[in-house]
Amino acid sequence: MFSLDRAIISPVLVGRTREVALLETVLHTVQQGTGQLLLLAGEAGVGKSRLAAELRRQAAQHHWTILAGHCFERDALFPYAPIVDALRTLMGPLSAAVVADLCGPPAVELVKLLPELALTVADLHPTPVLDPEAEKRRLFEALFRFLIRLTESPRADPLLLIVEDIHWCDETTLDFLHLLARRLPTLPILLLATYRSEEAAPTLHRWLAQLDRARLCRTIVLRALPPQAVQTMLQAIFALREPVRAEFLEQI
Repeated sequence: MFSLDRAIISPVLVGRTREVALLETVLHTVQQGTGQLLLLAGEAGVGKSRLAAELRRQAAQHHWTILAGHCFERDALFPYAPIVDALRTLMGPLSAAVVADLCGPPAVELVKLLPELALTVADLHPTPVLDPEAEKRRLFEALFRFLIRLTESPRADPLLLIVEDIHWCDETTLDFLHLLARRLPTLPILLLATYRSEEAAPTLHRWLAQLDRARLCRTIVLRALPPQAVQTMLQAIFALREPVRAEFLEQI
């Protein structure tokens, strides 16, 4: 028995022609300035991360700005955990001057999530303390303004925001993503969220129901690949010269 901390990503995308066509349609729509929320649902290991990687590849080919964060089971009770992950991944390789310019005015609130900004952005004067709900809304607006700034680069590139494994997402982040989803139709932003359908908690079910009622999302439900597609995928992943035995395929 063994376990893997990270998903194994196939070097080739197999058996997802229809899904890839939808990704291309969504990318084109967002490229024209109409934002979208796209959900990828399915069981563990069905290929959500591989399809997300394909979307990321296509967006990169068109020079989009890409921001990606992951939810982890151990962080499920920490507010904004995947947002912090995404921001640190984006800003980590950048110089202090670039980070300061990238953050702009929202930095005065973002420093509450990223204390290290105090070392790179000058004159971050504390804002007046509000009640918890008002504080949350103020931080939501700062995050939203920051995302808008990413689309207002000299090239005015669209933004792809990926949040993986939201079945482990904290409720505060889900609230922010819901606010963002309501504002997407007039923005060049594609929000992609993935989740394991068999592990969706009541909080996530309520969030999904709210999105569905307001028609704020498109959903791709991934099904298991047929045996021949699995055969092709395994040969690509492990560089196998011989076909995988049928009895082994049945166990996958």
